[in-house]
This record gives sequence, C-alpha cells and structure tokens, in this order.
Amino acid sequence: MSHRPVLGPAAAILSLTVILACGVMVPRVDAGIGGSSTIVMPGTVVVGVTFNPSIIIRNQSTPPNDTESVKVISAFITPSCAGPGLGICVPPNLDPGVFDILAAAGDPNTASCAGISFQIGTPNPATGEVQLTPNQTITLGPSAGPVAAATCQVDLLMVAKKLPENPVTPGTGQTFTVGRTVLQGVTSGIFGSSASTSLVTVVAAPPTPPTAVPTLSEWVMILLAALMVLAGAIALRRRLA
Repeated sequence: MSHRPVLGPAAAILSLTVILACGVMVPRVDAGIGGSSTIVMPGTVVVGVTFNPSIIIRNQSTPPNDTESVKVISAFITPSCAGPGLGICVPPNLDPGVFDILAAAGDPNTASCAGISFQIGTPNPATGEVQLTPNQTITLGPSAGPVAAATCQVDLLMVAKKLPENPVTPGTGQTFTVGRTVLQGVTSGIFGSSASTSLVTVVAAPPTPPTAVPTLSEWVMILLAALMVLAGAIALRRRLA
C-alpha cells in the first residue's frame, strides 16, 4: 500500500508563504484579456528637434472576454534599445538617455481617451524605461464591438538628446523604441498586456553655417557707397549754407 507523504507544520507554513508571496508579487494574467500597442515613430529624427510619435492601443481580448471592456492601466516605453525586445530592454541592448518624453495625451480623434493627459514617470536610470499613467480612467470597448470604440491613440512629444551610444548597427544611429501596455478587464478584473517595437534613426543636427564675411571687393563697394553718401551730404550742406 502506498502512503502519501505528510507535510509537517513547518513545511506547510513555508508552502503557504510561497503561495502568498507569489500572489502578491505577480498580477493575474489570462490569455482572454489582451490587446495590441503599436508604437509609431518617424523614420529619422534630429538631435535637439522635437517630434510627435504615437502609441495605438487596442483591445484584442479573445473569448470568453471578447465582449468585455478593458481599462488601460499604464503604458511603459523604453525610448532607445539596441534590440527589439518583447516590450522591455535587457542587457546588452541597454542605451538610456537618448530621448526625453516631454508630454503624452490622448488623441482628440479617439473618443475613448480624447484629451486625457498622462503622468510621465522618472526614467529608469539603468534601462531608460518610462511609465505613462493616465490621469483619468481610460476604458476601451469590447474587441467584439466597433474597432474605434476599442482603440486609444496616445500622442507623444519627444526630443532626441544625443546619438545612440549602443546603436543597432555601429555607426548607423539606429535604435529601437520598445513598449508595453497593461490592461485590465472591467468585469473580470483579469490583467493582460501587449508589446510592440519601432525602429528609428537618430542623426546629428546640421552644423550652424558660419557668419558670412564680406570679401575684399565687397568691402570696396561698401566704402565707395559710404563715400558717395558722405559727399552728397556735404554738397547738400553747402547749398543750404
């Protein structure tokens, strides 16, 4: 006859502690709740010049949650990364400090988040990842319903501060912007996520053209013109005297 092993009190307490710890640290994720978040970056940006990328977030939950609305909890963006990643940037692809995110707000043409601003978190010093948290609740309609109601476009204002130090290919100025979005079912409370990436090339600002210096012939013309004006003024003064 086989006997089941019996856990002692210490082992039982340890097992319960592990379960509780896992439950607290890891949010519940289910395949039914999910979506897409598409980062749209310009092909090329110039150091020191602001530009306007965007993130398009869409509820794409699958049955049985395709009739459920979802809330946009937050979005995370790592502006520069040497590899595409899966929503996060990991070593050896880290390259923080290439971009600054200056502003983020819902596009006026997407009703689910029109005009809603986002709080911009402090960049992670190691990875450069920035958390964007909506200042109001954003609810996306069911994936089984109209696409427009299930979509939110977040417009960003960004600036490139420098060339990538860890580019995709040395000497190219190319880097990936990677991002992920956390969603939560309104009814079920189940969490889901989405991730995306976009390739962008950063180029240096063109050098300031030097101040034009008149040539010798131009100086001669300037002096002649000045002498003619002076002679005319003297002649006019003599006539009036």
